[in-house]
Amino acid sequence: ATNGTINMTIRISDQQIVRNMMSTIAQNRRNVDKHGQEVSTGIKVASPGDSTFSGSVSSLKGVIERIAGYENRIKSVESSLTFQESVLDQASELLIRAKEIASQGANETNSPTERLALAEEIFQLRDHMVSLANSQYQGIYIFHGNATNLPPYMLDTYDTGTDGATRRYVYDNRTPQASGHADTRNVRVTDNLTVRTNTDGQSVFENSILALERLGRSLQGFRTTEPASAIGVPGTGAAYTEAEFATQTSDILSYIEDLDIAREQEVQPERVDIAGRLKRLETAGSLLELSKVNAKEVLSKLQDVDMVEAASNLSIAQTALEASMAATSRVMNISILQYL
Repeated sequence: ATNGTINMTIRISDQQIVRNMMSTIAQNRRNVDKHGQEVSTGIKVASPGDSTFSGSVSSLKGVIERIAGYENRIKSVESSLTFQESVLDQASELLIRAKEIASQGANETNSPTERLALAEEIFQLRDHMVSLANSQYQGIYIFHGNATNLPPYMLDTYDTGTDGATRRYVYDNRTPQASGHADTRNVRVTDNLTVRTNTDGQSVFENSILALERLGRSLQGFRTTEPASAIGVPGTGAAYTEAEFATQTSDILSYIEDLDIAREQEVQPERVDIAGRLKRLETAGSLLELSKVNAKEVLSKLQDVDMVEAASNLSIAQTALEASMAATSRVMNISILQYL
């Protein structure tokens, strides 16, 4: 019984030794893997358990990801607003040119035929203005609120005049599909800044288009009377008689004032407003870049490894692993290949 008890104690002791050695080998392997990963990635905090700073590292990564999202939004909004700014620049130039033509047409030395030629150019400017109002950016109509799948201006008619004078353009604010035509879209570009990304076309282009239509029709020899904002009801306007040549001239002069009002009170203020929004985006982008740089610097201090130290730790861990495996092999009297 005594001999049996002694033998049992020896067997248990051997098993404990083997378990301890196996545990040591496993720990040394983990150390080799850890320091090897540090050397290969340059990062010492790869998982939550790697450092007491893991929570801070995770938070900083979240900050950097959020900033990247805001930066992408800023780029998208900047691109859209820059496009709108370009559209309005063209609209302003059209109105300036139209005023030059109107001033020329108001000269009573012009014959009716010469005024007809000027009218054709005005109608070309009007059609171009409509195309600007109906501009699409990335496949959506940008001046029609949330009715982004429909052009804001629809073609209608006048029942007097010829060619361009018979075309009438009406802002679509009545059809069921145009619901939301006056809605504005706002995009959050930082935690504390939201920027408006659109303006309804009626508030920007309406008087420009009307002034150009009336001017063109007057140069062609027709007054302009519009129905009460009805779609599908033609506009009217009687022709000037020969005795009303001075009246025609007076009307042309009045449309010069309308062109000025459209440009100075609608187109230009919107250009200024867009420029202000672009400036705010630029400032926000600069602040985000600064925050990102600061966050990356702190993150680097928390998780980047000292490569010399990491290489030394890897070498030590590899030596310890080899020593533990050799010692286990000798104790168990088996080769490393048998152990593996």
